[in-house]
Amino acid sequence: QSGTPTLNIQSDWSQAEQEFTLTVDQQIPDQENGKALPLLIPLQISLLDPRGKCIPVQLKDGSEPASDTMILHVNEMRQEFVFRNVAAAPLPSLLQNFSAPVKLNYDYSAKDYAFLMSHDRDEFNRWEAGQQFATEWLLAAIDAMQHKQVLPANDQYIEALRVILQDASLDAAFVAETLIVPSESYLAEFLQPVDVDVIYQARTRLQSDIASHLEELLLHTYKNSSVAGAYQYNAQDMGKRRLAGICLMYLNMLAKEKYTQLAREQFERSGNMTDTMAALEAVNDSTIAFRDEAMQAFAEQWQHDTLVMDKWFSLHARSRRPNVLDKVKELLQHPCFSIKNPNKVRALIGVFAMANPTAFHAADGAGYEFLTRQVLALDTINPQVAARLVKPLIDWQKYNPQRQQLMRDSLQRIIDMSSLSRDVYEIVDRSLKNVTH
Repeated sequence: QSGTPTLNIQSDWSQAEQEFTLTVDQQIPDQENGKALPLLIPLQISLLDPRGKCIPVQLKDGSEPASDTMILHVNEMRQEFVFRNVAAAPLPSLLQNFSAPVKLNYDYSAKDYAFLMSHDRDEFNRWEAGQQFATEWLLAAIDAMQHKQVLPANDQYIEALRVILQDASLDAAFVAETLIVPSESYLAEFLQPVDVDVIYQARTRLQSDIASHLEELLLHTYKNSSVAGAYQYNAQDMGKRRLAGICLMYLNMLAKEKYTQLAREQFERSGNMTDTMAALEAVNDSTIAFRDEAMQAFAEQWQHDTLVMDKWFSLHARSRRPNVLDKVKELLQHPCFSIKNPNKVRALIGVFAMANPTAFHAADGAGYEFLTRQVLALDTINPQVAARLVKPLIDWQKYNPQRQQLMRDSLQRIIDMSSLSRDVYEIVDRSLKNVTH
């Protein structure tokens, strides 16, 4: 059957019976050839008590022995699973280890998400709780900003991150991933129209709050995660370098000289590309002098390595510094750039259009004008690359009327070219005809 299934789950706890019930409804997308049929979906769960400990899970029918975790076999459109000997109201940890490729709906509160972030033994669900918590806060913050209202509190989310950072038993790579808030492109999927500026402001606000409230802990984690000695390629060191880089990024959002100095020291002493790039990433949006000095030093060192220079082009393209488009245009003339090289095109033009939404979707349409010129130039060289590059314009209906018109004008300009390749023509033509009334 086509489409991604959704599990809608509700729960109920009976204090008198000391029973906990999960009601699971399958929601299958409509099928062209008839009524949707129930699927067999493995649903791995645990039940957490108020202290965060696993309650031994046992079905009322006694079909399986009690255990800390259990895989429920969901194979009907609606099923009830009743668990016995549940003395206190539990919090279910659902779809652990992403046991099935489905969407999950359960009415978790902000307090529930914070609890799962702090206590769940399943690392996937612990990370997922953080992502869902951050997403819900960001969407609420975006709405508040758009209506000029007070932003919702985010202290529970930040305190849950504090618990994670203080837990020395956790893998460094896992901790690094929990610190990364949902991307702008992910948040845009929930909004119609997409307000790129407010999305960026809300996301930056959350990151700044994390940095300011967890400053000392982030600094402590950075120092403890820095890998000394000769470079070794192993999972443990890779996780530590990743975590240190994320912490350095947050610290530099505070715009304090001592953290700029940390980035400088890491850049200068680095013996591997991961630490070097992390130092550059930490200051990439800043206007401080060190940022330009480091970018220049990097280019001078690696100008003869074409793959490494792709990283350098991408850093410039996704920077949130003022006048980033002017810099991207300037780099089109850089000796290491060639519009005939697909990797270079993706690293500079592609990253600007797809990974820098506030610059690409500038209100004056300058980003659209730039991309239009590059698509037309590429179409005569490599139509396949041009077709991939035009994709940021084809979702014009997601944006406000002003941006919609500017994007449609760009698409019309492309399709009006008499010598346009079939690769580009088909994509643009389909987009212009796909008008929602």
